[in-house]
Amino acid sequence: MESPYNLYVSSAETAGIDAAPFEPYLCSFAADTGNEDSGSALIEYETGMHVSYTQNFFARKGAATRGATLIGYKGTVQFDWYTDELKVHMHHTPRVETHKIDSKAMSHGGGDLILAQSFVRVMHGRGESVSPLEAGLLSVLMCLKAKQSAETRTFQEVRYAD
Repeated sequence: MESPYNLYVSSAETAGIDAAPFEPYLCSFAADTGNEDSGSALIEYETGMHVSYTQNFFARKGAATRGATLIGYKGTVQFDWYTDELKVHMHHTPRVETHKIDSKAMSHGGGDLILAQSFVRVMHGRGESVSPLEAGLLSVLMCLKAKQSAETRTFQEVRYAD
């Protein structure tokens, strides 16, 4: 529905224009574009902790979520950037705490401000980076390994030397 072709055809039909010359245009979600419209990764760390990561770019309106769920023995913490809610589920008591956060006015939920402040502190010699280059390199390596895993349908080991 969101391809340039379909958008043009719908507007061309409304205007009474022949859309046939524009048939080669494909959808951004088409398999041959290289764009990933959904994907998942299962990551296991040396400690045994594991992370399940899933992304889906075509969920819309009320179905759209963006956040994280952290599950531990004592409780579960959930955050959704779209609803600006943080929920804490207590596993050993019948209690759920819900906190509303107003991150709409902050670029990237305040992350840009934190990175900028960290950079200024490091430049003035007053602290360590909250996002060191090594973390970025590890993130890229993990993404490349996840892509290789998806392409080959095999598990990939990530070895990163400090």
